[in-house]
Amino acid sequence: MEMINVASSNIESIGYDGFLLRLRIKFLTSEKVYSFDSVPPELHKEFMESESKGRFFYQRIKGKYDLIK
Repeated sequence: MEMINVASSNIESIGYDGFLLRLRIKFLTSEKVYSFDSVPPELHKEFMESESKGRFFYQRIKGKYDLIK
């Protein structure tokens, strides 16, 4: 899955697989990539277009979608 670098003070890059509905996020503070399951394409689009990626993550994704371990 291609990871796209984003302008954010919290998030380094974001990847999305529309077939698996899987969102991947790499934070600036960690080498680990976090994967979230069942994320709809519309939410990914909104995430990529959001002004604040960190705020969007904490308000719309964290705790609302299953974290894949």
